[in-house]
Amino acid sequence: MSNEAKLRHNALSAVCDDHFSLMRASENLRQREEQASTYIQSRWRSYNTRNNFERLKTAVLSIQAGYRGHLGRKRALCRSHLVASDSRLQHFQRAALILQRYWRGHFSRKKVHSFYDRRRYLQSVHSVGERLRENLYAQHGSLRHATWKGKVIIRR
Repeated sequence: MSNEAKLRHNALSAVCDDHFSLMRASENLRQREEQASTYIQSRWRSYNTRNNFERLKTAVLSIQAGYRGHLGRKRALCRSHLVASDSRLQHFQRAALILQRYWRGHFSRKKVHSFYDRRRYLQSVHSVGERLRENLYAQHGSLRHATWKGKVIIRR
Protein backbone atom coordinates (compact mmCIF):
# COMPACT_ATOMS: atom_id res chain seq x y z
CA MET A 1 0.00 0.00 0.00
CA SER A 2 2.74 2.27 0.27
CA ASN A 3 3.09 2.35 -3.45
CA GLU A 4 -0.51 3.00 -3.72
CA ALA A 5 -0.25 5.77 -1.15
CA LYS A 6 2.70 7.21 -2.98
CA LEU A 7 0.83 7.11 -6.23
CA ARG A 8 -2.13 8.70 -4.58
CA HIS A 9 0.08 11.27 -2.96
CA ASN A 10 1.85 11.95 -6.24
CA ALA A 11 -1.45 12.14 -8.10
CA LEU A 12 -2.87 14.33 -5.42
CA SER A 13 0.15 16.57 -5.44
CA ALA A 14 0.08 16.70 -9.26
CA VAL A 15 -3.60 17.63 -9.22
CA CYS A 16 -2.95 20.21 -6.52
CA ASP A 17 0.00 21.61 -8.43
CA ASP A 18 -2.07 21.76 -11.61
CA HIS A 19 -4.92 23.33 -9.72
CA PHE A 20 -2.74 25.95 -8.07
CA SER A 21 -0.86 26.72 -11.29
CA LEU A 22 -4.21 27.15 -13.06
CA MET A 23 -5.37 29.35 -10.17
CA ARG A 24 -2.24 31.50 -10.49
CA ALA A 25 -2.73 31.72 -14.25
CA SER A 26 -6.39 32.58 -13.83
CA GLU A 27 -5.45 35.22 -11.24
CA ASN A 28 -3.06 36.77 -13.72
CA LEU A 29 -5.72 36.58 -16.42
CA ARG A 30 -8.35 37.95 -14.02
CA GLN A 31 -6.41 41.20 -13.67
CA ARG A 32 -6.15 41.40 -17.43
CA GLU A 33 -9.88 40.62 -17.77
CA GLU A 34 -10.68 43.36 -15.23
CA GLN A 35 -8.58 45.83 -17.21
CA ALA A 36 -10.31 44.74 -20.42
CA SER A 37 -13.78 44.97 -18.84
CA THR A 38 -12.90 48.40 -17.38
CA TYR A 39 -11.71 49.51 -20.83
CA ILE A 40 -14.88 48.18 -22.50
CA GLN A 41 -17.08 49.82 -19.85
CA SER A 42 -15.32 53.18 -20.22
CA ARG A 43 -15.65 53.00 -24.00
CA TRP A 44 -19.33 52.09 -23.69
CA ARG A 45 -19.98 54.95 -21.25
CA SER A 46 -18.20 57.51 -23.46
CA TYR A 47 -20.11 56.24 -26.53
CA ASN A 48 -23.39 56.35 -24.63
CA THR A 49 -22.63 59.84 -23.24
CA ARG A 50 -21.72 61.17 -26.72
CA ASN A 51 -24.81 59.58 -28.21
CA ASN A 52 -27.05 61.04 -25.49
CA PHE A 53 -25.41 64.45 -25.94
CA GLU A 54 -25.98 64.34 -29.71
CA ARG A 55 -29.62 63.34 -29.23
CA LEU A 56 -30.05 66.12 -26.66
CA LYS A 57 -28.39 68.64 -29.00
CA THR A 58 -30.64 67.55 -31.87
CA ALA A 59 -33.71 67.89 -29.64
CA VAL A 60 -32.63 71.35 -28.44
CA LEU A 61 -32.00 72.54 -32.02
CA SER A 62 -35.37 71.17 -33.08
CA ILE A 63 -37.13 73.00 -30.23
CA GLN A 64 -35.23 76.22 -31.00
CA ALA A 65 -36.07 75.99 -34.70
CA GLY A 66 -39.73 75.39 -33.89
CA TYR A 67 -39.84 78.35 -31.53
CA ARG A 68 -38.04 80.64 -33.96
CA GLY A 69 -40.48 79.58 -36.67
CA HIS A 70 -43.36 80.34 -34.32
CA LEU A 71 -41.93 83.81 -33.61
CA GLY A 72 -41.39 84.44 -37.33
CA ARG A 73 -44.96 83.43 -38.18
CA LYS A 74 -46.24 85.61 -35.33
CA ARG A 75 -44.22 88.61 -36.61
CA ALA A 76 -45.39 87.98 -40.17
CA LEU A 77 -49.01 87.85 -39.01
CA CYS A 78 -48.61 91.12 -37.07
CA ARG A 79 -46.93 92.70 -40.10
CA SER A 80 -49.72 91.53 -42.42
CA HIS A 81 -52.34 92.94 -40.01
CA LEU A 82 -50.43 96.22 -39.91
CA VAL A 83 -50.19 96.39 -43.71
CA ALA A 84 -53.89 95.55 -44.04
CA SER A 85 -54.90 98.20 -41.49
CA ASP A 86 -52.65 100.75 -43.24
CA SER A 87 -54.22 99.99 -46.60
CA ARG A 88 -57.72 100.21 -45.09
CA LEU A 89 -56.79 103.50 -43.43
CA GLN A 90 -55.43 104.87 -46.71
CA HIS A 91 -58.58 103.75 -48.53
CA PHE A 92 -60.89 105.43 -46.04
CA GLN A 93 -58.74 108.57 -45.92
CA ARG A 94 -58.87 108.77 -49.71
CA ALA A 95 -62.65 108.27 -49.60
CA ALA A 96 -62.97 110.95 -46.90
CA LEU A 97 -60.91 113.37 -48.99
CA ILE A 98 -63.14 112.79 -52.00
CA LEU A 99 -66.29 113.32 -49.91
CA GLN A 100 -64.83 116.46 -48.34
CA ARG A 101 -63.85 117.83 -51.74
CA TYR A 102 -67.32 117.27 -53.18
CA TRP A 103 -69.01 118.71 -50.07
CA ARG A 104 -66.81 121.79 -49.99
CA GLY A 105 -67.39 122.40 -53.71
CA HIS A 106 -71.13 122.04 -53.27
CA PHE A 107 -71.18 124.27 -50.19
CA SER A 108 -69.01 126.87 -51.87
CA ARG A 109 -71.16 126.94 -54.99
CA LYS A 110 -74.46 127.04 -53.13
CA LYS A 111 -73.70 129.19 -50.07
CA VAL A 112 -70.40 131.07 -50.29
CA HIS A 113 -70.12 131.87 -54.00
CA SER A 114 -73.71 131.57 -55.10
CA PHE A 115 -74.05 132.89 -58.64
CA TYR A 116 -77.50 134.31 -58.08
CA ASP A 117 -76.59 135.92 -54.76
CA ARG A 118 -73.52 137.49 -56.34
CA ARG A 119 -75.59 138.79 -59.24
CA ARG A 120 -78.08 140.36 -56.85
CA TYR A 121 -75.27 141.87 -54.81
CA LEU A 122 -73.59 143.37 -57.90
CA GLN A 123 -76.89 144.77 -59.13
CA SER A 124 -77.50 146.37 -55.73
CA VAL A 125 -73.98 147.85 -55.69
CA HIS A 126 -74.47 149.15 -59.22
CA SER A 127 -77.84 150.70 -58.38
CA VAL A 128 -76.44 152.33 -55.19
CA GLY A 129 -73.53 153.70 -57.24
CA GLU A 130 -75.88 155.08 -59.89
CA ARG A 131 -78.04 156.79 -57.27
CA LEU A 132 -74.97 158.25 -55.60
CA ARG A 133 -73.67 159.54 -58.93
CA GLU A 134 -77.04 161.10 -59.78
CA ASN A 135 -77.17 162.79 -56.35
CA LEU A 136 -73.64 164.10 -56.76
CA TYR A 137 -74.40 165.48 -60.23
CA ALA A 138 -77.56 167.07 -58.95
CA GLN A 139 -75.78 168.76 -56.06
CA HIS A 140 -72.46 169.56 -57.66
CA GLY A 141 -73.14 169.51 -61.35
CA SER A 142 -70.85 172.42 -62.11
CA LEU A 143 -67.78 170.76 -60.62
CA ARG A 144 -66.31 168.50 -63.22
CA HIS A 145 -62.78 168.39 -61.88
CA ALA A 146 -61.78 167.21 -58.43
CA THR A 147 -58.47 166.42 -56.81
CA TRP A 148 -57.68 163.41 -54.81
CA LYS A 149 -54.27 162.96 -53.17
CA GLY A 150 -52.84 165.66 -55.41
CA LYS A 151 -54.15 164.18 -58.67
CA VAL A 152 -56.82 165.67 -60.87
CA ILE A 153 -59.83 163.47 -61.44
CA ILE A 154 -62.05 164.35 -64.38
CA ARG A 155 -65.66 163.45 -63.98
CA ARG A 156 -67.93 162.75 -66.86
